[in-house]
Amino acid sequence: MDFYFLKFKELRKKARFSVKDFCKEAGIARSTLWEWETNKRVPSEASIKMMAQIIGVNVSDISSLKDTVSKIDNKFSESVDGWLSLGGRDIAFRQSKFDRIINEINSLNKEMNQAAVIINALLSTMRTMFYIKDARLRYITANDIFLENVSLNSSYKVADKDDSTFFPIAEARKNTEEDNKVFETNQPLVNLEGYIPGTRKKKWGLISKLPVRNSSGKIIGVVGTFVDITERKKAEEIRTLLEAALNNSQHVVWLQYIFPKYKLFYVSESVEPLYGYPAEKFLNDKDFWYKTCVFSEDRKLLDPDWIYGKTKTAGKRVFRIVKPDGEIRWIESFLVNCSTDNYIAFVERDVTEREEHTYVNLGMKIRKEIAEKMRNNGIDFKIIKKCTGV
Repeated sequence: MDFYFLKFKELRKKARFSVKDFCKEAGIARSTLWEWETNKRVPSEASIKMMAQIIGVNVSDISSLKDTVSKIDNKFSESVDGWLSLGGRDIAFRQSKFDRIINEINSLNKEMNQAAVIINALLSTMRTMFYIKDARLRYITANDIFLENVSLNSSYKVADKDDSTFFPIAEARKNTEEDNKVFETNQPLVNLEGYIPGTRKKKWGLISKLPVRNSSGKIIGVVGTFVDITERKKAEEIRTLLEAALNNSQHVVWLQYIFPKYKLFYVSESVEPLYGYPAEKFLNDKDFWYKTCVFSEDRKLLDPDWIYGKTKTAGKRVFRIVKPDGEIRWIESFLVNCSTDNYIAFVERDVTEREEHTYVNLGMKIRKEIAEKMRNNGIDFKIIKKCTGV
């Protein structure tokens, strides 16, 4: 495609358009017009058509593009042919034909009104911020929540405005660059995560820019959407903080799905100091904990109802585990049933010192009872001391 830059400049002056007036009408910077008229840059097809329309000439006068026949002219010609063909018919036939045309017009008008109502309702009620721009990156429309986001009334007319109308300079430049990239690459931008322009970096959003194409596949506009994910980002930050706290705790936290399929989906990193195995071992094999770590004699203490969160009794179990080096530790595990039926949690801690102390005390108690019985039976003190240590 060739642009006749000298011819255009001549015709612009002939149409009495100064540089200032033409740029204002076209919505472009003076530097852009200068680049076009000095052949530093070739305008797009859409821009050439716009330029021809402004100065009132055919596109073929200023470029190698072919003129297109007006659809209105075609329709008018078809209508004239139709009128001439009806000229020889009787009045009743013409009236019947006319009535059918009127009915079709009324039906089409009704459908268009219904479509307009639906579109307006969608634009005004959807919670996603939404706008449409033309090929010049000028606004065509925007929904109410978009206007609310930039502190404007829903009656504000956005048509033919640019980003600088709505956003601070840096944010306007960034948004325009993203929209322009859709035209340059011929590809959409989907789910870019960043601050929503106009919110002073207070709202996080998923930002998407989608091309609008005509029937021949050429991009003629862009749709921009901003989905507010501020609450999700806050939740992610809180989750990260909680995970850091859990991983630095001596307690081990296990989170498991129980429906539709039993699966461990989280274990805190503090599991490795306690069990001697990294978290991945347990996440990759759901049976690893039970078959490898739990002391064989204590497996009977861990009934399936407790493991799957179905127990009606106390949710606490005390059992032994075997570490990779053969060391045996005592574990106290608490079952936490969530309000939902789909998840359960276990919180564990090492109680080895407590349990060993309990067993020492129990042994001493038993030895004392035995010594007492031996004394009651008249057994010599030295024999009692040798047998019980008491």
